[in-house]
Amino acid sequence: MKEEKIRALILAAGKSTRMGRPKMDLPWENTTILGAVIEHLYKGGIQEMSVVYNPEFKPCWEKDSHTLPIIEWIKIPFPEKGEMLESIKTGLNTLGENFTYAMICLGDQPGINPKIISGLINCAVETHADLIFPSYNMRRGHPWMVRKNLWHAILSLDESKTVQTFIQQYEDRIKYVNFYHEQPVDIDTPDDYDKFRPDGEKRE
Repeated sequence: MKEEKIRALILAAGKSTRMGRPKMDLPWENTTILGAVIEHLYKGGIQEMSVVYNPEFKPCWEKDSHTLPIIEWIKIPFPEKGEMLESIKTGLNTLGENFTYAMICLGDQPGINPKIISGLINCAVETHADLIFPSYNMRRGHPWMVRKNLWHAILSLDESKTVQTFIQQYEDRIKYVNFYHEQPVDIDTPDDYDKFRPDGEKRE
């Protein structure tokens, strides 16, 4: 069975305007929101990641230098745009030829289950599909995977287009992996953080 070389692109360049502070650094379990995303991706089988961040507030994350994953920190060149498409383009432009898939992940979904990650990876290895999405109770969500032969289609989108434009254009190439539970929650506001953070934690 052909091995697939996968790198996760963690989108963490948002301005956190609704949160009122850089949300990636907020405490979550024994780490931060971003740290939880990184740890869950690693547990699910991702060993190499790129974090696309806003240079105005680079997230903090500390780990044992003797452990994986391998992480590359990438500044988004036009932070004023603050759009998902710009972050994905920035990440894709840094990927080497040896990678066959990019896994597009949101940096504010600390509750992502490692089993979702491993399920998507298994689908890539078994099907080599161009696009792989999780289906949460029949609703498309994150994270998702795009094979390298379609990266150019994302990189060529102009500023008037969105990620959804790309997905709709290539919808017939999507392979879905079904998960029969709710999709991971985005932590966008203080209320989200208070509601969904692990029990016992207090917002500073």
